[in-house]
Amino acid sequence: MTHKNTDEDDKPTAVIEVLGLKNKVNGPGPDLELEFSSSVSGQDLTGSLLRKALPEKRKVVLFDLTGDFFSSFEDYPSHWDYQIAKSPKELSAFLKKEAYDYVLFYLDPQPKGINQLMAQVKKFFPLVKLVLWASKLNPDKVALHKSSAAGAFEYFLTPLSNEKMTGLK
Repeated sequence: MTHKNTDEDDKPTAVIEVLGLKNKVNGPGPDLELEFSSSVSGQDLTGSLLRKALPEKRKVVLFDLTGDFFSSFEDYPSHWDYQIAKSPKELSAFLKKEAYDYVLFYLDPQPKGINQLMAQVKKFFPLVKLVLWASKLNPDKVALHKSSAAGAFEYFLTPLSNEKMTGLK
């Protein structure tokens, strides 16, 4: 039996593991463009994976020792599935129960305690991105904090705003 050789059979193929690519960039945002290139038999194969969908649901824990900073705000992004934790015990229970994308901390009520808690969350839940809200931040404080064990993924000055929250990737 002879094998019929067609042009389609002669073209090089590439298999792309989309989940592997997604994991390498820690969950790409809605407008991220991933590009890849490889060479097969001297030919250059180039392609791109475009992700132009609405933001996917984000699992978020809002941590505030005073209990009113996050709970008094009502304009959270619609693509957030969020819980408010008012004690370290509640925060721990949320994080142990399921995977969260972000933990937002309000620094002002107890800075030392919040920093210790952030360092613990970073150590035990390294895939969760930490975000810090405070009323007094400057570039020097942010740089110093970011290089510490409690360093956050993002820093924002109060007041809370939907635009800042929606911009988290």
